Amino acid sequence: MEVVELQGSTLQVCIYCGLCQEACPVDAIVEGPNFEFATETREELLYDKEKLLENGDRWETEIAENLRSESLNC
Repeated sequence: MEVVELQGSTLQVCIYCGLCQEACPVDAIVEGPNFEFATETREELLYDKEKLLENGDRWETEIAENLRSESLNC
């Protein structure tokens, strides 16, 4: 079993390797089509619980479709 220690919810250190997604035992971490690399300020890359929930709501349909297609390809 892989163990990934999260250093908060900051995207400024994320290298999009997918290890956190693979290690999450409840599939709570998913990569989706919502890569927002360009920001005006560094603070925009810091995600608190509210911002994470808003982001999940925004992309929920597409993420669900991606997860379904991934499970079919396994």
